[in-house]
Amino acid sequence: MLEAMNSARERKTSVVTQLVSSGIAAARDIAVAAANEFGVPLFDLDAISLDMETFRLVNDKLISKHRVLPVFRRGKRLFLAVADPTNLHAIDEIKFQTGMGIEADPALIGSIEIP
Repeated sequence: MLEAMNSARERKTSVVTQLVSSGIAAARDIAVAAANEFGVPLFDLDAISLDMETFRLVNDKLISKHRVLPVFRRGKRLFLAVADPTNLHAIDEIKFQTGMGIEADPALIGSIEIP
């Protein structure tokens, strides 16, 4: 793990990205572990329909940079599926950009198609 953390720091990427890209751990296994650790739901993004109005609330660059997906909006709260729930910087950036409260849940990233 220390080796993965050091590699991630050198490559300026997240530990999750480093673990998956190096083949040390499967994305699904990390998502399940994160959901259990943080006590939040895990869901398969293939099972939802993407609402483009909600999707457009977050800048495309932030979505790609932080590997997040705006899933739905309830009032002034935006619910995000996140690949790395430990990335508090991502949540703060999106909160600042949207001006909304953010709820972030780990998600098993599927092959969701953006219309």
